[in-house]
Amino acid sequence: LDYKNALQITKKIIQNIFDKGFPLEKKEFLNINFPAKSKIKGIKICKAGKRVYNFEAHSNVNPRGVEYYWLAAANLDFEDEKNSDIALLKKGYATITPIMLDLTAYERMKKVKKWLKAKE
Repeated sequence: LDYKNALQITKKIIQNIFDKGFPLEKKEFLNINFPAKSKIKGIKICKAGKRVYNFEAHSNVNPRGVEYYWLAAANLDFEDEKNSDIALLKKGYATITPIMLDLTAYERMKKVKKWLKAKE
């Protein structure tokens, strides 16, 4: 892979941080991706794409006779979202996505609480 273009973009971003300060708040970050091409078409500020996870669970017994479970992600895929970082990377663009550290699905907290009580 040729990283010359990625290096130039990275230098520009870092220089902007030194010159103008970091543009985000606490617990916010820049997710920067580069396509696997030597010629980058440009830079796009965009939303993060969504990865689709399929999980497999395998039950096994260790040498001491204790049962354990192995959880593994299988068949990783991505949702085909127009103008997401994934779609734009495929088109040859470098992508920058402002992201937040808190990944809590607040709207799901009540549902999980109900689910847990139903299992008791």
